[in-house]
Amino acid sequence: MFFSGIQALTALNGVLYAWDTTYGLVLIDPATGLATDVEPGASTLGGGIQWLARRGDGRLVGGNATLYEIDPVTGVTTLIGGSQNDLRGAEPWQQAIPHFGTGCYQVTSMAQINAGPNPTLLTRSTNHEPNALGIVILGISSSSTGGVPLPLSIDAIFGTTGCTLYVSLDVTLTGITTGATPANLDLQIPILAGWRGQSLMVQHAVLENVPGGVSLSDATVVQFGW
Repeated sequence: MFFSGIQALTALNGVLYAWDTTYGLVLIDPATGLATDVEPGASTLGGGIQWLARRGDGRLVGGNATLYEIDPVTGVTTLIGGSQNDLRGAEPWQQAIPHFGTGCYQVTSMAQINAGPNPTLLTRSTNHEPNALGIVILGISSSSTGGVPLPLSIDAIFGTTGCTLYVSLDVTLTGITTGATPANLDLQIPILAGWRGQSLMVQHAVLENVPGGVSLSDATVVQFGW
């Protein structure tokens, strides 16, 4: 079949998809350029799709004035939301977890997003004393906190060595480090649907037997895909 209304193209899980204004979702063979309707006769929106993209959570989406999830097997569309804008291209906000800054006393951090029907965010800092009180700082800024510019060295305040606060003190949660040496400070929290497309900054602090009595990890930016 000849498709003359191709409007959009994207790859999902190694498969090349396109959208035709008449037939909806089609497969494209990258070697030959041959296009095949994923399911002839399926209910589609035709010209209602002007762009396609792979969402950060792995779903196929597309739209124009409105946003749709598209079933890659059937081509059937499900409305997500929309506006009155004529949008001709889009790229999803991909999931990423970059680090910045340097922890003191060789304390380092990590974070990971655990996928599934109830996704969670795990944050961890390492190289602590066991059974010590810890604080997980969740912030939305790395430029200021309470009007104080960041990054902020806490050495002159607490008598620490090389410890810097990188994250705004928007939310703080407490925990206890693990019992083994070297110990970890872990926090696992559920990821809410409203966090998609947002960023959260994380830093750990632990009260332990180091100069100044507190250690700080480096900081992590958790970028939630949509």
